[in-house]
Amino acid sequence: LGNATVKTPGHASPALSRVLALPRYVRGPLPPRTAVLATHTFALDGRPTRLLPIQVDILAALELAPWGAGVWGEVGAGHGKTLPSILAGGVVGAVRQLLVVPAKLVGRTQRAVAHLRSVFPPGAVSDALHVVSSAALSQTDAGGVLYDLMPQVIVLDEAHGFMRPSARTRRLE
Repeated sequence: LGNATVKTPGHASPALSRVLALPRYVRGPLPPRTAVLATHTFALDGRPTRLLPIQVDILAALELAPWGAGVWGEVGAGHGKTLPSILAGGVVGAVRQLLVVPAKLVGRTQRAVAHLRSVFPPGAVSDALHVVSSAALSQTDAGGVLYDLMPQVIVLDEAHGFMRPSARTRRLE
């Protein structure tokens, strides 16, 4: 996200070359759904607040991306990935969203989804947003879960856990 300069060794791997060739988001006028969210004041921990600039950038990049594309970026711990991950389906107009998080975060994320539904405009959070653990996708019946949910948007929290081929990653293909 943003205007980053990337230095690479003289012989980049094919995977790195593919990633470096991806379009980059450049801040400009906000797309319509993101613009509404960017100016919306909501209660968080009892205080009125707005989305952080990095959160707005993430949502704008996602809304501007072609359907079926994704957004990736390095956003540090504690810099606000949870809100964009929950609002992602809403900014692209998806009804069904799957949010995959580490098992220890499922309950906390489900509570955050319920809270955000109550403080954001209707449609900002996908109507059918399901939170599942990444471990649940490793189960033998996970393909059935994906088939039943038929998500239009899948958000992977801690996506680096999906880098290596496994039964879990094959189910997402």
